[in-house]
Amino acid sequence: MNRTRHDSSLSDQPPSEYYISRKYRQRSSKRKTIVYLSLALGLETLVLLFAIIALAANQNKQEELLQANAELTAQLAQTQPALENLKSELNALIQAKLPNLIKLELDKVIPIEKNGVKNVNFTVTGTSIKKQYEYKLTFENRGLTPIFPMVDIVLFNRSGIQVGIAQVGINERGERTSLAIDKGETRSYSAAIHFNQEDSEPEYFLIRAPINGHL
Repeated sequence: MNRTRHDSSLSDQPPSEYYISRKYRQRSSKRKTIVYLSLALGLETLVLLFAIIALAANQNKQEELLQANAELTAQLAQTQPALENLKSELNALIQAKLPNLIKLELDKVIPIEKNGVKNVNFTVTGTSIKKQYEYKLTFENRGLTPIFPMVDIVLFNRSGIQVGIAQVGINERGERTSLAIDKGETRSYSAAIHFNQEDSEPEYFLIRAPINGHL
């Protein structure tokens, strides 16, 4: 019976009004779809715009950093000759003050060839925070009689100030602690170097006899 009434209501509606109502609903649905698509397109455009702005800002920042780096490099290049001159003058002053100083180079055998001392090698152990300098000193007896190795290894900083010392073959009381090195014999000694301050950075060294100060 309900179906009969429903069909009756449709049949009672004029055909022209039915098609107008249906056409209106279709247009309304299309309008909503257009609105949604427009909003989505606008949002996508906005996101793209922000991305372009951010990219441009980042590019400008990179260009500024590159320019600053180029300026800094140019400034360093200009000051490098002056710095080298200052280092040369400082080295000359130190050599005039202590003419027997030798440039300290790590992990390299430095020839001495004087009074039985053949060469010396310096190494660094420990950490970057707490470094420990060690030496390896080699003697070679090329003479006819035995020799007793007794020397001081003295380290200096870039200003020519003594910062560390190691005694080889002799103790703090001046007593000999090493055995004689016979003719034709080669012998090496190695140990850590005592520093006045732990953060000292040595750049020069001197090997001397503890008695008269000369090798």
